[in-house]
Amino acid sequence: MFTKITLTNLQLEINAIIHIKNILRYHAYIKGGLTLDEIDKKMEKLKMYGQKPFSIALIHGGPGAPGGMKSLAEELSKKYNILEPYQSCNSIDGQVEELKEILMSHAALPAVLIGHSWGAWLSYLFASKYPQMVSKIILIGCGAFESKYLSKMNSTRSNAKMDKILILTLITLKPLTFFPSVLMHRNLF
Repeated sequence: MFTKITLTNLQLEINAIIHIKNILRYHAYIKGGLTLDEIDKKMEKLKMYGQKPFSIALIHGGPGAPGGMKSLAEELSKKYNILEPYQSCNSIDGQVEELKEILMSHAALPAVLIGHSWGAWLSYLFASKYPQMVSKIILIGCGAFESKYLSKMNSTRSNAKMDKILILTLITLKPLTFFPSVLMHRNLF
């Protein structure tokens, strides 16, 4: 169902980000006088929007960008009950297992995972390991899982940037309805 992926370069980048996160934790330990265990316990690991049953989990980017999905969570929570789990583990496997624990404790399974950036990768990795816990995944702003898709993805990104430039440049000249390539993105919900 899911393609097996190799994480060599991604693993290096994620490990570097996790290392920086640990340095920040250590800095808080030195400045704040708390033990590292106390700091970890104080870290919020989950934000809930609405009440059970939670059928959708929004997975933030980073790692280390907790709250990055807050505005989307607030918008979706007008209609759905939303979980926004934060990543606090220091490895990819740890983050996958942490997500499993949160979903098992709080979600109506199988759940929908909506992942952004690194959260999209984490959602994909989670769904490949625990497909019975996921009904669907929605990936936002993630890299290609196979190199054959890179050229199309880069072309799409380039065109999207040009659309934004055109809108900013011409917004006072013509109504937005004259830009059909942008209109298809306006109704997100």
